[in-house]
Amino acid sequence: MGAGLPAAVDAPAQTGVTPEPRSGVTQARLRAAAPPLNEQDAGRLTDMLRAHYASVWRTLRQLGVGEAHADDAAQEVFIVLARRLNEVREGSERTFLLGSAVRVAANYRRSW
Repeated sequence: MGAGLPAAVDAPAQTGVTPEPRSGVTQARLRAAAPPLNEQDAGRLTDMLRAHYASVWRTLRQLGVGEAHADDAAQEVFIVLARRLNEVREGSERTFLLGSAVRVAANYRRSW
């Protein structure tokens, strides 16, 4: 595992492949917390989870979320995405996710 990455993310391969979250926990939580998605939306959500999980996790850590809570906070960010997926324009996914990460991090800092 790479330094600074959560246990839920595999270390990036030397080939430059984006790290992926462990599918079990995050995707199970997404299915339980989000409305049912059609096949196309589910694929889009999975692609965004794989592409952006590591950067969302790092952003949360930089915003003051403790390492012990960063996985949960990252999952909350993706739950927000799943609930509002139809509102997110293609090409604006990263902006939406990082904006959501700022708000989730603020909530985590207040709850300590």
